[in-house]
Amino acid sequence: MAEKKQLYVAIDPNEYKTNKTNILRTKADVISIIKHLQELKKIKTEESQLKNRLHQLFDSVKKTLKQLENKIPTPSIPKSIKQSLEALETPEVSETPLTPKQDSSIDRELQEIKRKLSELNS
Repeated sequence: MAEKKQLYVAIDPNEYKTNKTNILRTKADVISIIKHLQELKKIKTEESQLKNRLHQLFDSVKKTLKQLENKIPTPSIPKSIKQSLEALETPEVSETPLTPKQDSSIDRELQEIKRKLSELNS
């Protein structure tokens, strides 16, 4: 049999107690950190599942909206109203002074607009 050499070291009892409590506190802190990490991992998976569900819901809403858009008829404006709207559009203002010919054409347009407005209102 081989002989074992043993070495004995004397440690102050108070120092031993403080070191032992520090080691135990460190172990407890490491265990609590591991526990928090496991909870974070669970939360992360739940978050990814909820994100996937949200994307699915958005996709279904988009599809439903597209189906509704396809079913809704496109509005058509009657020709008489289109003409009235075109007549009501303001003409572009030119920087050149108006000649008598242009002035009379503007008066005619104004009278025409007034006439169409009176037709619409009556």
